[in-house]
Amino acid sequence: MKTKQKISRKQKGIQHGNQKALDLGASRPSEGERGEVRDTRLVVFNDPAPERIFIGDRRLDEFLRHMGFEMMFLLRGLIRGLDLEGFESKYRPGGRRPYHPAGMIGLILFGVMEGKRSLRELEELGRSDVRAWWLTGGVMPDHTVLCRFINENAEALTEGFFEDLTRQVMTRTSSSGARVAVDGTVIQAAASRYKRIKREAAEQAAAEARERAIRDPDDAGLRASQEKAERVAEAARERSRERERKGRKNQEATVSPTEPDAVVQPLKSKAVAPSYKGSVVANEDRIITAKTVHPSSETAVLPELISQAARTNGMPVRELMADAGYHSSAVISLALEEDIDLLCPQGRTQDKTGAWEKASEKMYLKNRFRYDEHGDVYICPAGQRLDRDHEYQGNEQNPAYVLYRCAACEVCPEHARCTKAKQRAIKRYEDDEIKEAMQAVMRQPAARRRYGKRKAMVEPVHGEMKNIQGLHRFLRLGLLKVRLEYSLNCSAHNLRRLVSLAKRRALQSVGDVGALCPRTDRERGSNLAASVFSCLLVFFLMLKRPRSFIPVSEIA
Repeated sequence: MKTKQKISRKQKGIQHGNQKALDLGASRPSEGERGEVRDTRLVVFNDPAPERIFIGDRRLDEFLRHMGFEMMFLLRGLIRGLDLEGFESKYRPGGRRPYHPAGMIGLILFGVMEGKRSLRELEELGRSDVRAWWLTGGVMPDHTVLCRFINENAEALTEGFFEDLTRQVMTRTSSSGARVAVDGTVIQAAASRYKRIKREAAEQAAAEARERAIRDPDDAGLRASQEKAERVAEAARERSRERERKGRKNQEATVSPTEPDAVVQPLKSKAVAPSYKGSVVANEDRIITAKTVHPSSETAVLPELISQAARTNGMPVRELMADAGYHSSAVISLALEEDIDLLCPQGRTQDKTGAWEKASEKMYLKNRFRYDEHGDVYICPAGQRLDRDHEYQGNEQNPAYVLYRCAACEVCPEHARCTKAKQRAIKRYEDDEIKEAMQAVMRQPAARRRYGKRKAMVEPVHGEMKNIQGLHRFLRLGLLKVRLEYSLNCSAHNLRRLVSLAKRRALQSVGDVGALCPRTDRERGSNLAASVFSCLLVFFLMLKRPRSFIPVSEIA
């Protein structure tokens, strides 16, 4: 009896799921298999080499250079040079090989740079854009994998990764963070501006959700609805208490039932909608050195921004420029405590002297009255005295002040432009002294010239993130996730600044980079010697050169 001969055929694995990748051959080695994996726990990542990808008869790197996409080499080199151990440590050995965090981060940030912010847009970008192939090595994660990666690394992407990436961008561009400018903007939340409820309706909805959850305690959906309704009611109560504390006439605050963390406030378009306020600190190269999101305030987060900017820069902030929205005693006091030279005008527009003070063509404002500290009187524009009348002790809602009145208003020719009452009265608060010192700083020509640079430093930042990256509205719900989304947009903005500065310096590729890429030991040594000599020369000149303007600390 003849035995049947066993026929052996080459077996081909079938890929399950929606994950796709470029077919680079059955024996393609990953970067980990070539010995380049940095993870010491034997986790082998699915991280193919992009040099093995061909577009027609050209390798991918040659094709990108031919098409003028040299910036992709710069982006891949920077992201691969970051310390991603915190991301890599989340993976365990065995099972299906995970995508390398560098490729995932590269695809996400490149998508944000291109205005692709949704997960499905990022998935399509990874499949159809050859530039993205250079960052990912040809792997094509779908939207579920991207979503899982972002959620699992939300904390790192919000704080630590942004600081590490920004530090690398500033190092490669030789950018300084000693002189910075701060600015904020209102960004609409992912909620309808028409669907809002007041405190009474929110408390009633929370009570009804609580009753339904009590009747059926085993229903997880009802418990989740109860927690959400109670969170909305608590937000409405807190906002109403805040309005009452500030003495607002309409103390009933409205909140969004789907996004209670957002505050209903005016947008740039004058419409009123649930929104957040994003704030950034940017240096002279428009690189964001600090960022955060607050539901409604720009000044409340300034201490956090200054601290983060110092960590990112590796040095404390020496000079800070802010617009009139930051002109408050809390901001000026913070600058004095941190030894920061603050430039912050009182008004939003320049007057005839260019001092950025509040101005009115109809009536004389308070800044037109000069306070005489020795006589404890105010001098009006017509030269008349305003004497001390009485003192108000203040309460929880209203601060204390001293009232000054003028007795010569009835016969004054400027009475119509000064007040509609019989006598003009001026209130002097406790913090008026440091505000007047700040106004004295802004009257100096050197300070005004320095402050004139602020507009080009920080004003375009939010404009570029909105018009280029599409950040007109957040896509995620909740303050923590909004901060994550804002951090990714700020990181993408800094990468765009890196590319822009590289193009400005006529850098063609990572290998041709002089200031943005690692140098040889000989080059590093010669440049170090030149840097030491330059630092000594600058230090000597600073000792001989007087300060360009007198800071508020010396005036106060």
